[in-house]
Amino acid sequence: PYANQIAEWSAIYKDIWTTLEDYTEGAYYKKARLPDGAAPTSFDHPLNLEYLQVVCASTLNLHTGKAGTHGPLLGNLRKEPVARVLEKALTHEPVSMNHLYFHGELPPLRTIAEQVGRADGQEIYFSASDMRLRWLDVALQNRRRF
Repeated sequence: PYANQIAEWSAIYKDIWTTLEDYTEGAYYKKARLPDGAAPTSFDHPLNLEYLQVVCASTLNLHTGKAGTHGPLLGNLRKEPVARVLEKALTHEPVSMNHLYFHGELPPLRTIAEQVGRADGQEIYFSASDMRLRWLDVALQNRRRF
């Protein structure tokens, strides 16, 4: 009920605040379920770009990956010389987020949406790529390595 008032006050996302229905999970779900190849490119995210991604666990184990999606152990920052662990991290091959999530072929967006998306979802996501990442997180919730 406050979206129009927020749009008046806001310096950013004015177009989104005036059309919030288009940014709900339900709206993204409908777009993602279009026939193959017809889903908007706004769902595209540079998941295939390769980055050096590392994450430090509470035990000070340094892994490749990101929070919640740990890859191979690079070393322990408490038990090993920090310079050696970081050098190993820097020489480690960069990986794509696709590889972090799926260790192989990324399922089509339509499949992911059908598995974990909610047609009646009212949560707001300001970009389709954010919605896609949320669905990937939910899809892999039980497969994560901690």
